[in-house]
Amino acid sequence: MDGGGSLLLVTSHYVSTFSQDLAGECGIEFDAPGSMVVDHVSYHPTLGSEGDHTWIVAKAVVDAPHIVGSTVPGDRVLFHGVGQAFDPDNVLAFSVLSGLPTTYSAFLDQVCVQPWCMARQS
Repeated sequence: MDGGGSLLLVTSHYVSTFSQDLAGECGIEFDAPGSMVVDHVSYHPTLGSEGDHTWIVAKAVVDAPHIVGSTVPGDRVLFHGVGQAFDPDNVLAFSVLSGLPTTYSAFLDQVCVQPWCMARQS
């Protein structure tokens, strides 16, 4: 990375401190440990715990075949994980997958008054 190379960081919803620190060096933030992405509109109806709506059916996939393979408009991706955010002015980062405007990141065991991160209109 320091020599001008690229980095693709992939994690599970249990983001290690090392991965959080590495992402932070590139201007990307992960939501707090224990939080999950939730969408009560665009979720898979049979996966996950009853009513948690954390298996998201996302439609906004970047048109980058070298990263996500060939896609057709309207293709869907099943996502289950932690929210990430970066400054849109960050020239070193871009979104590969984005949720609908109804997608947000929160702790499942707490009342969510103001989500940490909400999806942008895509």
